Amino acid sequence: MTQLKYLLLASVCLYLPAAIAAAAAESKPQSVQPVPVGKELLDGTRLILKQAGCSLELPGAGWRWMTIEKSEKIFLCVNAKFDMLVISTSAMKSEMTAHQPESLIKNVRLTTEARGGKISADKFELIELPGAKKAAHVSFQEELNGSKKYAYIYLAQTTDDTLLKLHITAADKTSEPDELKKMAQSIKLLSEKK
Repeated sequence: MTQLKYLLLASVCLYLPAAIAAAAAESKPQSVQPVPVGKELLDGTRLILKQAGCSLELPGAGWRWMTIEKSEKIFLCVNAKFDMLVISTSAMKSEMTAHQPESLIKNVRLTTEARGGKISADKFELIELPGAKKAAHVSFQEELNGSKKYAYIYLAQTTDDTLLKLHITAADKTSEPDELKKMAQSIKLLSEKK
């Protein structure tokens, strides 16, 4: 993927308002709202992502699947406390390498610095995840306008040409939430038996 695509992916997926704006620009509705995922995209409590060739399990009781109205690439997993895990898919042109997580961090840093903030404690590692051909884990801290946010991200190449991104960004998540880890571990290829 080009750096421009990573910049767009980072800005769409790290900030919900940007995700809503991107969905609005793509579909041009008058009002863009998170809505429950349609039954055709569910298998019990699993979200079926046909474009990514995989499915994901809810991370626990009290969570539900949502999507951005008219979007087929952005999904949300929310609970009553308004914790939000964001799931997105994008196209890939080549197999995942360390370049993807490195570029993601670089582009987030450039975007944040352009807004007067900074990124610190950034790190990534290539990992193994069930249901992923290749995967990486990324984390960093963002400081902007006197506040701190923590981001935890999983990148998973699920098909030859699809990148699945799972992430959470929040001020009160100084360590990675178990729910995000559970969701990443729940990736199952659609070709696999239940």
